[in-house]
Amino acid sequence: MKAGEATAERTSSVLRRLREAMDAALRPHGFAPAGPTRFADGRGLDQWFRDAGWKADGVDLVWRTPSPTSVDVAVYVRVPVGQGVELDGTTTSFLAGHGEYYDLPGGLFRGSREDKLVDTVAKDVVAALGWFEQYATPAKCLARLEEDDRNGPRKGSRPHQAAVEHLRSLA
Repeated sequence: MKAGEATAERTSSVLRRLREAMDAALRPHGFAPAGPTRFADGRGLDQWFRDAGWKADGVDLVWRTPSPTSVDVAVYVRVPVGQGVELDGTTTSFLAGHGEYYDLPGGLFRGSREDKLVDTVAKDVVAALGWFEQYATPAKCLARLEEDDRNGPRKGSRPHQAAVEHLRSLA
């Protein structure tokens, strides 16, 4: 087996383990996988959603293909307006104080560092579920939409207004 093939196989294995650990961590909290892994624009994507009807909480595992060096685990809240308006989002690694993404281990002793990575990601995903509390009700969502410290649509923009109108109709 060539070095490139071994690296690809190893990467595939750690990504599979990450998906399995995240799935096991998310299912007890009402999240379900959105389907098989998707590939687009040079990235792989696995998604989990918890649909409340008036909003959906999402968790994404994202990596660059074909040879990822890191993975992102994003959490976000979306309301069903048009194609969907994302009210806010961040990464589990940022919430846990690790930076924006998780580096995939390389080199010697990679196996034990991969085990640690999988455990860290699963633990951080569960810890990040508390982030969704600020969007638990339409009233909380409306209040957060007025704040500037979120990663959603700009106040006064069309997506922002559509989200506000949707949420007000529920209150």
